[in-house]
Amino acid sequence: MQTLGLTGHECYTIDLPSFVSEIKPGQDIMVVPDDRKSCACTLRFDTEVELAYFDRGGVLRYVIWNLIGGKQ
Repeated sequence: MQTLGLTGHECYTIDLPSFVSEIKPGQDIMVVPDDRKSCACTLRFDTEVELAYFDRGGVLRYVIWNLIGGKQ
């Protein structure tokens, strides 16, 4: 069996696009652990709605924002 040797104390640099509008569902991004080789990982935003929740800071904030008249 192969292991990644992770301890839970690692620090990572996650290279996300600058704007949420540039993120697409299922997009691959680069993750660089503090002392290891970088790797491509798939973001777990599966739908545009999930991206909207993330952009607003979560589901509750998204719902409240829409209730007070926010624009899509």
